Amino acid sequence: MKFKFTDMPIVIVPGKLYCIYCFFNPTAKDIMSIKNACRRSAKEYTNASWFVAISETVGRGAVKSTVKTGLPGRPKTVVKGKKVRRHIHIGVIGKSSYSFQEKVRKVINKRVGRKVTKMQSMKGLGFVRYCYRQSYSFQQGGEFDFLQCKDGLFIDEYS
Repeated sequence: MKFKFTDMPIVIVPGKLYCIYCFFNPTAKDIMSIKNACRRSAKEYTNASWFVAISETVGRGAVKSTVKTGLPGRPKTVVKGKKVRRHIHIGVIGKSSYSFQEKVRKVINKRVGRKVTKMQSMKGLGFVRYCYRQSYSFQQGGEFDFLQCKDGLFIDEYS
């Protein structure tokens, strides 16, 4: 069986990808607050899609696998690689993504009590693959499926 270029899945990017860097050590409550802020913002900005990736590993060289524990439910995700302090990656894509990320940034900065976030416009969707590979928790919302980009098979019209 030969692989053809036309057999590749096509993922069309709906807009520019913005990422939010958070420069603080988040607790479990901080992470839940950030996820809830993304869910609330998604109700207001319906054209934007988002993801939140929580990681304790450096992305380059990280290997992700699942471990069956014998208990009911989803198997545990384990990421092997160089350990660092816990950090969060947030990505927003779509028509109203800039306004979406500005609202989430204000929530994070207000919660921490000082400016701890930085926004950056990304070229391409390699950032999604980087975040997915190193994160033990990857949640997304909106119409765009970020997990299609984890293999690098996409068409990026905005880079």
